[in-house]
Amino acid sequence: MAVMQREQVGVREIGESVAVPQHPVARAMYYLKCICDVLDLDDGNTNLRKFTDYKNYHLMTELDIDALSLYVVSIKPEQLIGKCLFPDEEICGNSNNKFFELESVRQNMVIVNDVLIAGQHRRVNRIMFFKRAWLQLYIATPLVYLGERMKRRTAELNARRLAITYSTPPYRQGAQTTPAYHTTSSCCTIL
Repeated sequence: MAVMQREQVGVREIGESVAVPQHPVARAMYYLKCICDVLDLDDGNTNLRKFTDYKNYHLMTELDIDALSLYVVSIKPEQLIGKCLFPDEEICGNSNNKFFELESVRQNMVIVNDVLIAGQHRRVNRIMFFKRAWLQLYIATPLVYLGERMKRRTAELNARRLAITYSTPPYRQGAQTTPAYHTTSSCCTIL
């Protein structure tokens, strides 16, 4: 655990201003990118790099978005606030969030060296200050969208499962093993 003192010199803000597309998936990807910048989450996972490339959110497949949803849900801001994420409107100024190297923080605060995420200890690389609006814009709103999307996807998959179940003739012992009908289509059955 490191204690940061107010009188520290050499304040060094890191990061840059970015333009995040106004789509919930892009915003969720940006949230994950911010968390990856703060914590050491990279296990050589190439998917994690794809899930943080928010400028190319439109290239994400349905399965990619499902996996992104699981990543985002597993990293709750409540687990990180006061450890490596700190609300501070004044420090952020005109930005929604700002990153700082650990040795350059100028406020009195206790910063932990690592945090527990999804059952694994992750090293804190830097800290991030944010405005409350940042939480709403990049985590709360995207989570609502992703949750609704997952409900729709689950309903669609259940409907498909039911359609497959009802379109398959029941098996009867001693029944004819070949269908009584013939079709040349491989995608549907014509009765």
